[in-house]
Parts: sequence; C-alpha cells; structure tokens
Amino acid sequence: MMEADEFEEVVLAPLLPEELASQPTSELVYRRLRDAVQTGGYAPFTRLTQEQIAEQLSVSRTPVRDALTRLANDGTVMWTPGRGGYVVPDVTPDGVREVHHVRRALECLGVQEAAPNYSPRDIHLLRSLYREEASADPAHADYFAMNCDFHLALIQPANNQLLVRLLDQLWRLPAARTIANRYIDSAERTRRSFAEHARLIDAAEQHDGASLVRLLGEHIDGSYTYAAAAITSQPARASSGSITG
Repeated sequence: MMEADEFEEVVLAPLLPEELASQPTSELVYRRLRDAVQTGGYAPFTRLTQEQIAEQLSVSRTPVRDALTRLANDGTVMWTPGRGGYVVPDVTPDGVREVHHVRRALECLGVQEAAPNYSPRDIHLLRSLYREEASADPAHADYFAMNCDFHLALIQPANNQLLVRLLDQLWRLPAARTIANRYIDSAERTRRSFAEHARLIDAAEQHDGASLVRLLGEHIDGSYTYAAAAITSQPARASSGSITG
C-alpha cells in the first residue's frame, strides 16, 4: 500500500489561549487529533510523532502522549512499534464490512429495546436533532457528529448504557466515518438519508419496534453498500506491508 510519506504533510494549528483555558490540554489535543484522523486529514500509515504534534499545537509532549494513548484505545490510531510508534490505520473493505455488521446488529437491537420507551421528550429531541442535521452543511466537520448524535438518541431510551458506549466507540473508528461520508457525498443521497431519518422518528413515535428494526436496517445497509462499492473501486495501493483499520 502507498506510504504516508507520499502525501502532503498535515500541519495542525496551534491551540489558542482561550481553548487552553476552557478544557484540559490532553482533551483538546485528543479531539484535535481525532478530528484530523476521522476527517481524512491524515493519509493512511501516517506516523504520528509526539514531538511534531507537540510543536505544531504549541503544547508539551505529555498531553500529546496521553491523547495518542486514548486514540489507540479507541481504535482511531494504531500502536505499531515496528513502524515508528502510532500510525493512522488504513480503511479497508474488510474493515468497513466488519464495522457495518457490528453496527447494524447493535443499533437494531437498541431500537428494538427502545421502542416501548420513547417519551414525548425523546421524540422532541429526535426532531430537534433532525432539524439541526437537515439545516447543516454535509461537508462541515460537525455534520458527522450530528449524525452520530441522532443515531445514539434513537437507542438511548433502551436504557442500556453498555450498548450506547459500544456504539459510541464504534462511531469513532475511521471506517465508520468513511461509511457515513461516502453515503452523503451527493445531494441525492443526503436527501435520502434525511427522509429515512424522518421515517425512523415516525416509527419511534408510534412505538413500532418492527418498523424501527426494518427501517434502520435498510438505512444502515444502504450507506454500507454505497461506501463498500466506492472503496472497492479505488485503485489498489502497492506496499511491502499491510495495516488494516
């Protein structure tokens, strides 16, 4: 596969004083690096060095080390001693397929358990999140987070915090963002996604578990099918080694 050195180097903007005053430095570094990886700012196999990141963000190495450790635990980056430490994983067809299968199973279980429990407040939250997402620019970095918030709000009424935590971790994986971004890279598919979200809200309001499972399964399958086809059609990269995400 293609080595990261062949891509343009990513330069992170320094953290601002007002940012540093608002949150712990390690949290800010974690979020900045997570967003850079998940939005495709780093090419696959980019080596993330503490020294370079600390210099770019104008912070010490300690919060960078803490952030990289968290990112490795999340699965956002990989610890590969033989390749220079922390590395940005590649998004492969197998990785996308695995994320899809696990996500589908967990989310469908979540809405099935949540169906009897949706309250008027839950439906109001879902409609508010839907309106925010519908008025946002799909190309904006926050759009992915809005989509995650909507899907997590669908399963919160299941009152299964382990399920919520597992899905939250799953959504952090680069393959999960790849599936979402590939699906909304055209106006037609974005409109389709909004329409599917609206039908999910209606089914939740009716406490219709069977329809929720069916509609959500179709929604998730549709995004995966398009993303998998797009990734498979990419030219193969040549490499002496392989790291899968």
